[in-house]
Amino acid sequence: MSNYLGFNPSNNSNYYFVSYNSEDVSLVGKITSAMSSLGVSLWYDYGIEYGDNWETTIAEKIKDSQAVILFFTKGILHKNDSYVQKEYKMASRIFKKKIYVVMLDQIDDEDVPVSKASWWIDINEKQCVLGYKFADVSLLAEEIATSFNIPKDLAGQNDPAETYMKYGEFYMDNSPKYARESYRMAIDTYEKDAGNLSEKLIAKLALAHSQIGRSCKNEGRHEDALEYAEKALQLYENLTKKF
Repeated sequence: MSNYLGFNPSNNSNYYFVSYNSEDVSLVGKITSAMSSLGVSLWYDYGIEYGDNWETTIAEKIKDSQAVILFFTKGILHKNDSYVQKEYKMASRIFKKKIYVVMLDQIDDEDVPVSKASWWIDINEKQCVLGYKFADVSLLAEEIATSFNIPKDLAGQNDPAETYMKYGEFYMDNSPKYARESYRMAIDTYEKDAGNLSEKLIAKLALAHSQIGRSCKNEGRHEDALEYAEKALQLYENLTKKF
């Protein structure tokens, strides 16, 4: 089964197909999770098993999509038999789909292998957002939706902090680093509402801190684990004082 990006693929008929390199799952997951939270309908290959029908499903989903959003990195250029390139060919040559490019690495012509030169020329002719210039994932998500004129389903908007919490939970046992980054993004999102900390919000902040502490402990980073555990305890104590 393919990678989980932090949200379930859209079952909306007006979706955008996400094309990405599996090695870039952490960064792409953060960006697409933020886009999903904005109400952008995205589909990717999570939930389908590899096998005889996998490529057929991919082709059908590209064919029925509104457009393809390609998250491009140096890793794609240097990967042999990249399925991303196959998705690109299906979308552009067979199904005549629009392909929007989000450039996650700064790539110069000298970085491009000779075998990928023709594809690189095609990529540069597509409408592109320079994602590597954005330090804030939420701002990048907004820029992608705005630049490509992608509609948002306001009724389907998610709480971005909740999305990051789910993403962190998914990675907790097998990738503490990714889990920790996700929980930190949830904390940043929650703390934007610091002036209106409800009991529910304090509890979630405490949980996020405790989970980061747990991920640090899993990696043997005991001092960092203790720091986050103490912060979680402080938040829980503040919460109990309200009752």
